Amino acid sequence: MSPNRLDRRPKIRTAGGTTAALALAAMLLAGCGSSGSEANTGGASGGASSKAAGTPIKVGNIGTYSGPSGSSYSPNRDAVVAWSKAVNAAGGINGHPIELYAEDDAGDPAKSAQILRDLVENKKVVALVGVAAGNTDASWASYLATKGVPVVGGVASSTIWNTNPLYFPASAGSQIKAAVSSLVAKQQGKNNVYSMYCAELAVCAGILTPIKSSAEKLGTKFVGSAAVSASAADYASTCLQAKQTGAEVVADNLTLAASARMIPACDKQGFRPIWLLSQVGVDPSLLAQPALEGSFVYSDAFYYTSTVGAEFRTAMGKYSPQTPLTQGTASWTGAKLFQEALRNVPADGTVTAAQVLDGLNSIKNNDLGGITPQPLSFTQGQPHEPMTCIFVLQIQNREETNQKTTCSN
Repeated sequence: MSPNRLDRRPKIRTAGGTTAALALAAMLLAGCGSSGSEANTGGASGGASSKAAGTPIKVGNIGTYSGPSGSSYSPNRDAVVAWSKAVNAAGGINGHPIELYAEDDAGDPAKSAQILRDLVENKKVVALVGVAAGNTDASWASYLATKGVPVVGGVASSTIWNTNPLYFPASAGSQIKAAVSSLVAKQQGKNNVYSMYCAELAVCAGILTPIKSSAEKLGTKFVGSAAVSASAADYASTCLQAKQTGAEVVADNLTLAASARMIPACDKQGFRPIWLLSQVGVDPSLLAQPALEGSFVYSDAFYYTSTVGAEFRTAMGKYSPQTPLTQGTASWTGAKLFQEALRNVPADGTVTAAQVLDGLNSIKNNDLGGITPQPLSFTQGQPHEPMTCIFVLQIQNREETNQKTTCSN
């Protein structure tokens, strides 16, 4: 199945009427997707299977699904919705249907807190699953601690995922994403690492310190950076600035629209580095850029055309055919982690947050069938170690190929 063929799906416009994506820090970068709030999409109104006769398992999902970064994050919601519908169509989790409440916090901490209280206190969710709220997820910690409700996978965009035992990461986090540019540089016999990041959001600049730190630890050299506006009239000066530093590998943390202009602009200036892009910031039109031949892409979780991605492709094709398949795998992986945690839940009775936590903390050396870049292990009451591995692909003949696991130790 060709990556280009899969990605040529119709794309939903955002509430603002644009399909351009805006990236967020290292996990950022976007294609297109729907935005806005969608409640109870997988449960009663989602058409639970008649085989799922048990009490519903109520789960929440919060993300920044509107505003500047909405199109970056909304495919993650679509993936969780597709997962919930697929689970229900197959009879639920041990007979319990999933009742999913997917909500948009628009990146507003106050709104996010209000949504969270409603989900926990009124909707009675037992977990947040596959979240995509890079601006707000860390702000939930103190409230969730009082309720004992876990956050299970999604876009692991802050250190809260590795410092708070109620947050269970299932995909590559910010640390390994920062290190991957130096890892690729070393593998390719290069040394000088440069970063281009989105100027629209302050959080984007947050990637610089970990990239610098990783370069120092891994024996490469961080030679500079540039904040890039997607609305800039011309990128020639940015390319020349990067070229003058001797940059050999460029960590591209830009919007898809900006990358599509930046890469040919730099090529025109005779600046032809190895580009390193996030999977969620790649589409067929970008892959067609001749200057990207031989460059690399990293993925939060599994690559969607891989063998282990078959279940994801089937569910998305049936329940969310408009969503680009380059996106959403991080939240799908979080949903599969939640499902694995409850695989032994009794068919009778009501599933509780305590049962979810017990199930999560029983997981040891489990890669969820190969969809995580390394096995997951969790221990009750202990922070979870950052992932040290990530999936990396190379661009060859306009396609992303040869998925490999790259590790920092």
